[in-house]
Amino acid sequence: MRLILPATLLLASLFITPARARNSKEKIPFKPEHYIRAGVGIPFHTSGLLKTDWKVSINGFPISPDKGDENADKGKRSEVHKSPSFTLGYYFRPRRWVEFGANLYYYKETGTKRYALLPGMNHEFKKQMWGLVAETRFFWLNSRYVDLYSSLAFGMGILPESRKYDTYSYQSTDVTLLLKYSLFGISVGNKVYGFAELSGVKSGCQMGIGYRF
Repeated sequence: MRLILPATLLLASLFITPARARNSKEKIPFKPEHYIRAGVGIPFHTSGLLKTDWKVSINGFPISPDKGDENADKGKRSEVHKSPSFTLGYYFRPRRWVEFGANLYYYKETGTKRYALLPGMNHEFKKQMWGLVAETRFFWLNSRYVDLYSSLAFGMGILPESRKYDTYSYQSTDVTLLLKYSLFGISVGNKVYGFAELSGVKSGCQMGIGYRF
């Protein structure tokens, strides 16, 4: 009988101690976090930044052989050089499962177009895209070092374009709505972290680094 009471107290302490530790860990409050992150990916139209059908032309081209002549595409040759897409963003995470932020995008494309049937329309061109989108990120797994998430973003884009022909040149600027969504994203690290995202438009991808403060 003398051994029953000490043994009971010992067993009770073995069960109570881990439970207290677990409960104390669960009660640790989440502190809102701020992030800055920079990324690089493949060009916008294949990395999740999608131009919508709505577009306003501030000053457009007076002649567009691609649309104005149904025979323009016959014998057409194009040489295009595309830069990577660059992003810079700021985010605020008020809860464990959600994050809000804004992203600035940039992309450039240069090249030449040659028309066998319309030699007067041969030209060099330069296209750029500046985009600013508001983004919401939803976390479906978060831990100290690894986060898994999906995101949705919506904003505006400015698309300046210039064309240089043999005897003259034109410039155009369009404004368009932008939609971006990422089906899967992962970030690994703590204060400084790396991330990668798989977008929902033509399976594009983006990766980069970020900093929490």
